Amino acid sequence: MEITKDKDCTGIIACFTEDELKRMHEEFCMKFILERVPLFGGSISEDKEKITDDLSRENLKQKEYIELFFPLFGLLVHYDGHEKCVCFEMNSKYRNEKIENIEQLFEFTKEYSINDFLLRIDGNYRKFQLKQYKESLDNNKIASFIKKKIKKYGDIGDTNLIIVLQSKERNISNVDFEKIYVSIGDEKYRFNGQVLIFYNEMIPREESKHISVIKEVYPELKTSRIDNFLPSKK
Repeated sequence: MEITKDKDCTGIIACFTEDELKRMHEEFCMKFILERVPLFGGSISEDKEKITDDLSRENLKQKEYIELFFPLFGLLVHYDGHEKCVCFEMNSKYRNEKIENIEQLFEFTKEYSINDFLLRIDGNYRKFQLKQYKESLDNNKIASFIKKKIKKYGDIGDTNLIIVLQSKERNISNVDFEKIYVSIGDEKYRFNGQVLIFYNEMIPREESKHISVIKEVYPELKTSRIDNFLPSKK
């Protein structure tokens, strides 16, 4: 863990390596597992992966959890670098304590910040505002959702807006990202960041493996696709 500051952030930033965040996540999952293994009637070794994956899927529906661990398990893999960290702005309660578990991270992470989290890649910061999209996979609805969020935040400098698709609908092939790109580009905005859409493509007959996809739909149209695994398989 490293405490630092960024000229564009108003307070203290705590940065964590991949290994540090993975350790906290594993300890959090283990607590959950130890509480629930008796309910399954099996051993920890038999039930650990199933419970961990179930926990990960359930927690990714919760705003606080996804803001902390989506960067680690969903986003960081898309960026190349020798030194990669996930960083969070600290709130006014923080007094330079060493953060060692998820409970502390929840307690001291700043709420209502323009930046939900930052990635530090080889010393360079990338800032992100994260929004979950849970409506139907309709091109017009997705584009409208994004434009409303952009207008709501106004000039957020170089902070990137990342939309995580969490619709109950599964057929991502219905989404035309080029149409969304054109629709968003029809208007002028007062920020210099990117608009990114994130989703997972599941691989048939490989439950633990999926393809992690990021579509840039503003200011350009680009795609990043990476093979990825559920946390229990990493």
